[in-house]
Amino acid sequence: MFFKTLCMVLAALAFNAKANVTEWIDFKFNGGAIQVPVKIAGVDATATIDSKAKTNYLSDDFAAKHQDKFKKTGVILFKDQFGERNVSVFQDVKVHIFGADLPFSDIIAQPNPFADLTLGIPFFRQNIIQIDFPNKRLRLISRDKLDMKKIANMEMRPEVNSKAQSVVGQQSIKKNDESNRAVKVTVNGKEKWLTLDTTAPAGVTMSREAAIKEKLLDQTYAGDLTALQQNFTSPADLYSLSSLKVGPFELENVLLAVEPEGGKRLIAPVLRQAKTGTLISREVLPDGVLGLEVLQHFVVTVDYTSSMINLSVE
Repeated sequence: MFFKTLCMVLAALAFNAKANVTEWIDFKFNGGAIQVPVKIAGVDATATIDSKAKTNYLSDDFAAKHQDKFKKTGVILFKDQFGERNVSVFQDVKVHIFGADLPFSDIIAQPNPFADLTLGIPFFRQNIIQIDFPNKRLRLISRDKLDMKKIANMEMRPEVNSKAQSVVGQQSIKKNDESNRAVKVTVNGKEKWLTLDTTAPAGVTMSREAAIKEKLLDQTYAGDLTALQQNFTSPADLYSLSSLKVGPFELENVLLAVEPEGGKRLIAPVLRQAKTGTLISREVLPDGVLGLEVLQHFVVTVDYTSSMINLSVE
């Protein structure tokens, strides 16, 4: 992949490192996802940062092994992109991360082979998150220390949420806007909305029919796939996009992944549903996913609450 410079006038981000900005913590990739060391209720553990996970959750194995350290408050029927099932709910889970002890509530337990804790959309809504992909580090910034309106250089919106949770009984996990965030990009000269996904290995992932409709399957990908191929959860056909504009940057030879003809989808279809609320006029229906093969080149600063994002390079 190569950069084609469009605009190198980048916003200078001034951070106060002594107040309301956490220390940088290093991360690594495991199973194609960002992973950081944490302590959960005093126990050494690992956490995955997932920009599209509908809730924060503990792995089943970790919750069962250390159940005496958590306050279990019940079982709910929970629905997300993986289906509908009964899950245990825990309150007041203490997580040591970013040099501080952070309490988490309404954490569910579900299978996770890669980490003990997954921090998803509720976590992304709490603070501005800055992910320095080239240097494999990240930190949190409070909203009073950074004006995202001044530095945002890419349009972001909530996306249509067709996998909203369903709940039986009096107990529920607070919804608190659990929708993914989509960003506007330009693919081969056409504007598209793509889900921001910090776990997707390809630069862009689309359904085969959508890619065919846009005539994107003309050029087979010729780049090095050694580090990426193992992170695909299902078989994929790989192609190359001649041009992808993200924010003020234009990239060439971007990896496009689609399912093989007749094969299992790499991304689930999103169906528009009748909804009410203040977000309905802003919600968008995504055309695909923007993933790590693109994000790895940038420092990504994102605020889910205001739906604003900045991409910068060193």
